[in-house]
Amino acid sequence: MGDISGSGRLRHQWIRVLKDSKVEYKKLSCTRHTYATHMLKDGVLSINELSGLLGHSSAKVTLTHYASVIDLGSNFNLFDSEK
Repeated sequence: MGDISGSGRLRHQWIRVLKDSKVEYKKLSCTRHTYATHMLKDGVLSINELSGLLGHSSAKVTLTHYASVIDLGSNFNLFDSEK
């Protein structure tokens, strides 16, 4: 009866990891935003690739959330990653 399952177990483990690491509490969903931000800022993924990984219906949806972090420097290609 006292068994934690599903999302409750994941949340419990997440809180333990943060506490053990002495990291200030953040919602687990923040990791998704951090991942997406770094992938775009570092040019690791194109907007189309990231959109697919995040499960967005289109690249336009992804751009709505992450356009501000994209560095439009000389080597940046919005739709192809640098792989």
